[in-house]
Amino acid sequence: SISVQYISNSLSTVSPAQYGVIFHKILEDSVAAKGMSIMSNHPLIGTLDEKSQKRITKSIELLAANMEFNSLIQNHTLTELSIGTLGDEKIKLGRIDLMIHLEKEIIIIDYKSDINPATSLNTAPENYITQLISYKKIVQKIYLEKKIRIQILWLENGQLMEIA
Repeated sequence: SISVQYISNSLSTVSPAQYGVIFHKILEDSVAAKGMSIMSNHPLIGTLDEKSQKRITKSIELLAANMEFNSLIQNHTLTELSIGTLGDEKIKLGRIDLMIHLEKEIIIIDYKSDINPATSLNTAPENYITQLISYKKIVQKIYLEKKIRIQILWLENGQLMEIA
């Protein structure tokens, strides 16, 4: 959830973490509305400093133009889904940004707001891939009959990256 601190702090520069949280919330609302068109008018954009507003507006335009993503969110979706498992006698918790239910498969999408998104799977940060693989393992235990796919949505360039 977004605290009042972010909203009242619009004149100063936001941290990368604050930017990511705000962008995640805007996406959550847009996915719930089944359309990226509401993103460009989201009230949280005004809570960002001018530089961040320009950055997020450009990213929103790229996301709105991503027909694959826009098509996927027309299906049954769950956002900000908390999951957990017990492994190595430790409880592992996570939060899936977006889970899309299709007839024979589930797609797990994690949003990443890196200013320089990876251009290939080889350049994607290993911890991102590890995170998504752990989500896949947990979800596979629940949905035994479905194929589970994992992807990163790079917010900076609006591109989906499949994790094989």
